[in-house]
Amino acid sequence: MNFIPKPVLTVDIVDFSLMTNPDQMTAIHELIGMLNQAIPGEHNRPEMRIWSPAGDGGSITFWEDIQVAVDTALALMSFISQRNQSVDEHQRFQIRIGLHCGTVAKQIDFDNRENVWGEGINTSARVNSLARPGQILASQEFCNQAGLLARGAPEVVYLGKGWAKHHKLIHLYNLYMDGAGLPPAELDVWYGPFHQPLRMAIDTYKTMLREEQEDPSGPAFRVAVLAKRLMDLDPANQEARQAITALSQAYLPKVSGARHLYDPFLSPLSPNTLRYFFRKAMFTQYQKERVIVEEGQRADSMMMVVAGEIKPTMQGKPMQARLAREGAGEKLQELVFREGAILGEMGLFSPSGARSATLTATRDTIVFSLKYSDLSLPSDAELKDGTIPADLLAIMDIRRQVWDYYCARVIENQLNLHPLFNRLSATEKAELAYQGEFLPKDAGRAVELTPDDAWRYWTLVVAGALTVTRTNGARATYRLGDCLGLLRLLVNESPFATVTAAPGTQVIRFPWAVVKAIVGESQDFREDVHAAAQRELARR
Repeated sequence: MNFIPKPVLTVDIVDFSLMTNPDQMTAIHELIGMLNQAIPGEHNRPEMRIWSPAGDGGSITFWEDIQVAVDTALALMSFISQRNQSVDEHQRFQIRIGLHCGTVAKQIDFDNRENVWGEGINTSARVNSLARPGQILASQEFCNQAGLLARGAPEVVYLGKGWAKHHKLIHLYNLYMDGAGLPPAELDVWYGPFHQPLRMAIDTYKTMLREEQEDPSGPAFRVAVLAKRLMDLDPANQEARQAITALSQAYLPKVSGARHLYDPFLSPLSPNTLRYFFRKAMFTQYQKERVIVEEGQRADSMMMVVAGEIKPTMQGKPMQARLAREGAGEKLQELVFREGAILGEMGLFSPSGARSATLTATRDTIVFSLKYSDLSLPSDAELKDGTIPADLLAIMDIRRQVWDYYCARVIENQLNLHPLFNRLSATEKAELAYQGEFLPKDAGRAVELTPDDAWRYWTLVVAGALTVTRTNGARATYRLGDCLGLLRLLVNESPFATVTAAPGTQVIRFPWAVVKAIVGESQDFREDVHAAAQRELARR
């Protein structure tokens, strides 16, 4: 059985069990009819989607472009809204939608029909169960694969975390686009206590702390943020200090071998690292239209958006994320960073060390800032007796997490901006992002590649240079933006004898088998890479 990651949409009718039997049948019949209309026509064929019914709704697994799942969810929610406006109040019903991208497999079911099993179906159903009436709720995996976070979709709001079976943690996002779904204004604005007097902030914090202790899906990250705020306002507040220490420790038993603070960046950090992070991090508030950093400015800190939103621009123009859509060309949307987003982390490891964009608060915004100087590593001479101080362990922990973000963002940026990938679909880019590997694996290490590596992978240079000696004795140097691997489209045997990386070199590599499959499926990509390969052959 071949399990592969696919987008799954789960929909159910709210309060279905409270309806009469005739009303249940009418609602299901209407829901299925609207779902059929909601799926874009060119994708509404049996070989492109599989419907798995349930008593009050069902799940539909899409076999092609993940954008189809987004379009279907928005259209379905709009159809329900239009329907409810045209009927009497007692005839109305509401739905909720859960979106997830996870592994599924086709299998013949009990009635000898093709159906779907796997984690993708289970988690999509769990996301659906956590949604409110009228809400489109999506997992972080879905948002990442669909490019919703990378392109800064207008109304994609991070809500927090929920639990699936066996203590599986799900990061949840509210989707509101084109008037479909729940508007952000109807969501909980949790950071209000930042603007309250100290006494009110303490009371709110204590209430949230009790909720978090009683409910394992509660607002732990937000409690931690408020605890940090109270420590700034009232350094002697021991409850807040104890909470920061205890929050990650409290979840250690819940998932074997994992540590959770209910936040994508902070979750993997140890209690000792969390204490260091919150001790060093600084709150900064920016009013709407305030410029936070200027393009070209020396980078000296990383930031986490606590509330509000930040818009990046380059050379005075809004940054745009590319979204390729099957059969509809390429769509561009302005990039916006919202709650939970990490910014400025690339400067810690980027060879230039300069800000690549201007960041402007487009709403009143609150951020955590952590100076690079608080993340610097001491020299061997500064370490006494060969012991590693606790703070140094915390710094190393945070740097590892920042490095992971840096590697993922470089891969994402290259897939969105490099001309070789311009005409790939969102699904094809997601597959390359999933299979792509950033080297070096650890910050500061040298890149080491063998001739066999140069043949088995497509290797894209993103910093530094690779010098290649071919079997005929010729030498070639590959620099920023060059792709080592194009020649495999034109030759049958490896022409590489040696591959040497200059100090500071960084590369991304994609398995040849994955690239070959996409070349075979995408005519546009095939044309682009073959043209690039011919130029490479002529140039070398």
